[in-house]
Amino acid sequence: MRTIGSTLVGELVDTSVFILVASLAGIFPWILFYSLVLSNYIFKVAVEVLMTPLTYKIVNFLKTKEAVDIFDDRKNLNPFAF
Repeated sequence: MRTIGSTLVGELVDTSVFILVASLAGIFPWILFYSLVLSNYIFKVAVEVLMTPLTYKIVNFLKTKEAVDIFDDRKNLNPFAF
């Protein structure tokens, strides 16, 4: 859920900025702006949704082979701690 959730937000920003810059540079016509953002966004999110199970399988396989699965090594990473 976390990977897909971050993709929903991140890809919207990434796709919008990329298409905006490309349109400003004259690469894409402005009339296509919304359709390009929407179609690229849907494609990127769909790829993430489809690849997430495979990604987790590969990560779990590698963690098993390397015998490493550290979630908390008790380091204080708080930048405001003195």
